[in-house]
Amino acid sequence: MNTKKTIIGTLAISALFATGFTVKADVAEAPSVDVSKSGKVSLNVPKDADKVITNTKKEVKYVVNDGVILDNTSGGHNLTAPVTVEIEVTSTAKGTIKGETTYTADFGEAEVTKKGENLKASSFGNLLGTKTFAASQNQSKSDKTYSVKFRLNINWTVSNGYAGLTKVTGGYGPSVDRVYVANSRVTTATNGQVKGMGGYSQQVDDKSEGGNLSWSITRNYKPVKIPSASAMVGATYFATLKRGNSTWTFETTNRAY
Repeated sequence: MNTKKTIIGTLAISALFATGFTVKADVAEAPSVDVSKSGKVSLNVPKDADKVITNTKKEVKYVVNDGVILDNTSGGHNLTAPVTVEIEVTSTAKGTIKGETTYTADFGEAEVTKKGENLKASSFGNLLGTKTFAASQNQSKSDKTYSVKFRLNINWTVSNGYAGLTKVTGGYGPSVDRVYVANSRVTTATNGQVKGMGGYSQQVDDKSEGGNLSWSITRNYKPVKIPSASAMVGATYFATLKRGNSTWTFETTNRAY
C-alpha cells in the first residue's frame, strides 16, 4: 500500500473502528512501532518516506511531503501539506517500555492539489496572504510565508504484551496573518482485547478544544493486547481554519499501533 495515499486518506478514529483497523490511517503507513511476540519494540521508517532525518533503535524521524489534506469547504482550492513524524522510546525501566509519537503538519509548505494535475508552486502562503520578514528577524529570505504548524503527540506504553495510551498533547502556531482556528476537537481511542475480558473493547472519548493554542489530555484506558492486527492505540486531531470567506478543514491521526 502506498504510504502517501494512506496518509492523505486519514480516517477518524470512528472510521478506523468501522474498518477493523486493517489500514493504519496515518504516520506514513504505520505502524512505525512494531512489537514482536516476545515483547521486543522496534521503530521503523517507511520505505517511501520522502526524507529520513533520524533512524536509530530508540528514535526515528522522517517527512512525508503530502502527508495531510486541507479540504476547502467554501469552494476554493484543496491543499496538501508535509507531515514530520518523530517516534522515540523514552524509557525501558522495570519491564515497561514508554515512548511518544509526534506528528507536525506544516501548512506553510502546503500546495494546491487538483485532480489530474501535478502539484505546482502555489503555496498556502500565496493563497492566504504572505508576510515579509524584516532583516532583523534573521531570515535567509526576505519574503517567506508564516507557517501554521499543527502538532499531535501521543504517549504510549508497552508492558507484558499489552499497549496503552497515557497522554495526548497538541496545538498549533504561529498563525498566518488573518488566518485563525475557528474550532478544533480531539478523539482519543483504543481498540483491542483487554486483559481479563473476552472479545474486543473500544475505549473512545471526544474533547472539544475550540481555538486553544495548546492542550493536554490524560487517559487511563485499559491496555490492549499486542501484537494484533486489529489492535489500535491513538488519537485524531480535527480543526477548522478560516481566513475571510474561506474555510479549510483538516484531520490527522496519530497511531502507535
